[in-house]
Amino acid sequence: MAKKAFLGLPYPPLVRLDRDVPVSVADLLALHSERPGGFSVCVRSASGHENRGGYFFHIVPSASAAGQYYLVDFERIIVTDSLRREITFTIEELAEFVNHCSGLSFSERYLLLSQTDLNFRLDPDEDAA
Repeated sequence: MAKKAFLGLPYPPLVRLDRDVPVSVADLLALHSERPGGFSVCVRSASGHENRGGYFFHIVPSASAAGQYYLVDFERIIVTDSLRREITFTIEELAEFVNHCSGLSFSERYLLLSQTDLNFRLDPDEDAA
């Protein structure tokens, strides 16, 4: 059973990208242009049941570094590495990461990052809040 319940999307409404080809930089830039404060996107296969699942990404631009983006979780907490350092992405890196995670395009760089760092991060201390 899950430890936490999620109240909703960080950046509603949800954008669904139904496709079997990689998400492009232009796709992400268009979403950012439409929603400059951040957007929640679900990348799903091009066909299947209307209520099929997918891969969720909550993306917000950095307020302090132009051209940099963060991924956040459902609670709007910036995704960090195993040392709790915030991870930033350029738009090109973000497209590569989204495509790798959603299975649309392989990236050795993001496979290694996931295997050696991201998947080993610790949840924030519940008592520290």
